[in-house]
Amino acid sequence: MRGESGNFEALQEQLDHETDRIEERMLEAKRWYMKGEVVAKDREENTILEEHLDVQRHGKFSMLLTSHLTRQLRTSTGKRNCYFGIYKKNYQRAGISSIFKGKFFKSFNSPSLKRKEQLSQKPQSAIIQDVTQKSLVEDYENLLARSSVLEKEQEDPVKNSIQKEMSDLFEKLDSLSHLHFVPYKIWSKTFFTFQHVPEVNVIRNRPALAMEEAGITATAAADVLAPEEVCAPRGEVIKGSTELTVSDKRRHRRKLMRIRSKRTKNKTAVDLTKDKKAALAKVIRMAHKPGSKVKIVN
Repeated sequence: MRGESGNFEALQEQLDHETDRIEERMLEAKRWYMKGEVVAKDREENTILEEHLDVQRHGKFSMLLTSHLTRQLRTSTGKRNCYFGIYKKNYQRAGISSIFKGKFFKSFNSPSLKRKEQLSQKPQSAIIQDVTQKSLVEDYENLLARSSVLEKEQEDPVKNSIQKEMSDLFEKLDSLSHLHFVPYKIWSKTFFTFQHVPEVNVIRNRPALAMEEAGITATAAADVLAPEEVCAPRGEVIKGSTELTVSDKRRHRRKLMRIRSKRTKNKTAVDLTKDKKAALAKVIRMAHKPGSKVKIVN
């Protein structure tokens, strides 16, 4: 009983020691990257350069709402409303409210909208004729073309300039590391610049059969030949048990009988010679025994 109580007390002390160690580790001061969102002033100098971090370069951060920003937005909207009211009064004084109405408000009384409505109103017979002339395949092709046009990204000059500056910056950083972490560049004939070689080339809108036709383009005639064409088979053609015909089975039976008959003939000849020698050896042994009456005559 004393041994069991001693083991229990030792285990209890070990658990208490482990609990104290975990509590101290949980309550001790954490490093700056374990405290959530930390600004530059809350950490030591050049500490971020000592860590490996995953940075989202293309993420859009939300705007920080401050009193200065709110005041600036209010003044800009007030100026816009003031200018808009002045322009409206000037147009009304000049007697060209209809032009003002058509240019700025785009009301339903404008001649441009009436023109569009007249063009859009087609006779019912023409619509039915258009539907009957187009097939289902053409409709799907037109739908795909429209969706591809809508999905096409519009080029932004500001974005292109920023992207060019960033590419130049990264190129300089790569040159500082002697291009150790990036592949070498090749001269592009289309863009007339040095570009990286893409590791994966994705080909879209290609038939699956055309993509799977991956074979050797040039081969010799000997590589394409079958084994029977390279070396002629000796004897009969090897067949399975299910492929044998009646004549093949009879031929195999006759061959087996010939082999068995040869074996029996050889066995009988060997047995005769063995019996003669055994008899002679037996006679010699009997002649050499004491008191034997057998005599060997040469």
